[in-house]
Amino acid sequence: MISALFYGYKISIDVLIDMKQFNNKNKKDKSSNLSVAIGIILIIGGVLSTVSPFNSILSYAFQKDYTEYDNNKAIKVLFIGNSYTSTHPLDILLMKISLSQKNQYYHVYSESNTQGGYTLSKHWNNGSALNDINKKKWNYVVLQGQSGMPLIGKNRSAFLKNAKKFDKEIKRSGARTVFFATWPYQNSKTANRLIKGNIPTDYNTHYRGIQSIYGKAAKTLNASAVYSAPLRHTAPKDINLYKEDGSHPSLAGSYLVALAFYKHLFSITKFDENTYIPSDLDKSVGKRLIKHVEDFGKK
Repeated sequence: MISALFYGYKISIDVLIDMKQFNNKNKKDKSSNLSVAIGIILIIGGVLSTVSPFNSILSYAFQKDYTEYDNNKAIKVLFIGNSYTSTHPLDILLMKISLSQKNQYYHVYSESNTQGGYTLSKHWNNGSALNDINKKKWNYVVLQGQSGMPLIGKNRSAFLKNAKKFDKEIKRSGARTVFFATWPYQNSKTANRLIKGNIPTDYNTHYRGIQSIYGKAAKTLNASAVYSAPLRHTAPKDINLYKEDGSHPSLAGSYLVALAFYKHLFSITKFDENTYIPSDLDKSVGKRLIKHVEDFGKK
């Protein structure tokens, strides 16, 4: 619990720094009292971010700083997923990366609809994700399934069924579907704790299952996908991409995926020299991850 509170506090400090920079640049007329009030709210939000579903609420609060970028010049991206997307909000990381690029053509405005442990089936039945798809003229909608789904036959079938339903609505709205293919659990111990039943749960089986099911969905629906498993698998081994639970992404893990999404959306080969790196991530680690994403896929 103490570590969770500290983690939430660290998130809040990062946000406060960004808020201060944003206010100094764009809102000089705001009073200091208002800044203090916002700061207190974000400190509380940082603590609550360690508990689902508050991470989704916090992600929405972050977006308030970026509404001015919701314009015709920005590529608009909606993420639909669960805590793999929201642990370190990918929509926010993606926006910050995009805003640090000199060429404004490559700027992104993004939001997310996430709930802890949610499958695409739960998102479909809930209805709020569908409402979000239709509330704005998105360019891309990113679909992320539940982490253990590729290991269980009936869950794979449900994923494909609901991916097809979402894809139909996404295309009807004028957007394009992108799949966020996740990664295997760190080891069998983690998998056995999270997956119940007599099924294979080793890293390699999980890895192949993820690549197979997301590849099938993308091919069947004529969609694209960001495959994070091979990207993580080939990343520098001294960089820990997992949180302590062996399932969710560390900050480095989420940052790596956000970089991969940016590269995927714009087909870039190189990031700007001053590309955003989260303040809680060692800059040398951030630069190595940027280089890894740049080099990934090159022959």
